[in-house]
Amino acid sequence: MAQNSFPKKVCVLDLETSKLVRGEPEKTPLAFVGTLIYELRGGRYQAGPHRCFFPDELKGLEQLLKSFEGIVLGHNILNFDYKVLGARISLEGVVGKTVDTLAFLYEKRSTEPLFAGGTSSLLEGLSLDNLTQKNLGRGKVISGRSIPKLWREGRREEVIAYNKEDLVLTYSLWWWMVEGRTVLIREREKFDMRTVVGDRVYEPGRVEIFEEDRPRLTGQRPLFNTRVVMITGGPLLEEPPPDADDEPNYWYRGALARHYLREDEVMISDPRMGFFGENFEAGPYPADWFTFSVWREGPDFPARSAPGDDAIGIEDVL
Repeated sequence: MAQNSFPKKVCVLDLETSKLVRGEPEKTPLAFVGTLIYELRGGRYQAGPHRCFFPDELKGLEQLLKSFEGIVLGHNILNFDYKVLGARISLEGVVGKTVDTLAFLYEKRSTEPLFAGGTSSLLEGLSLDNLTQKNLGRGKVISGRSIPKLWREGRREEVIAYNKEDLVLTYSLWWWMVEGRTVLIREREKFDMRTVVGDRVYEPGRVEIFEEDRPRLTGQRPLFNTRVVMITGGPLLEEPPPDADDEPNYWYRGALARHYLREDEVMISDPRMGFFGENFEAGPYPADWFTFSVWREGPDFPARSAPGDDAIGIEDVL
């Protein structure tokens, strides 16, 4: 990949909290926000100083982010960090230049062909710790869930050091993807579930980075090409999706769907639970068949489904 397509600067951002508030990031007490700026010099990115913004210094953070001439990088930054910060500062103009490694992987895997593993039931192993251990050979030295307690106990230097290491890990994971390497997301299946489409191989336990993926990682193209919508009107679809039962009138008002902006198509989620508990999807259908309201921009992030699995949960944001 040509170096002139790389961002000249990358601002990696990660925040720490003094308490966990499950399901309500907007109400989460903030300890500080850490940033680490990498600048492209002589063909290599070089890191600047680790900088911390405490709650009474957030205006300075807002000015930095809005004026920053490069990409803002994070892991789950859109679904957590920005929700925490959005209640405290303006992020206008910042989201559009943000690259989220977690959102990228989720979007890429969830928009792969359904028969090739592109279903939410296979979106596991995406925590920063899991990804960096499997791909970089190093991970977190402290559990993220212990950080708020350490902060309240006054062990501030340990937490600040942890934050800096998280920023370095996030940058290293991003660079691994930019280089186009295969991203391992979990152990390989006991059964061979590989699917070959043309010259490409899809596997549940890995994500391949293709040339066309890189512009979304480097800020050349918008991160998302889908959004989640709620169907408010349209025709009844009497043909059920593949592998579902034969019950007619599959579509109903209030169903959620994925709207593919680029192709202007929708995939409608099956409200009935399928085999192994995953939701089936029907489609694609032309978007102009339906009327719908936007539920959320970008891919929908699954909640942690059960103890012991490795789906996206609160520990993935720490």
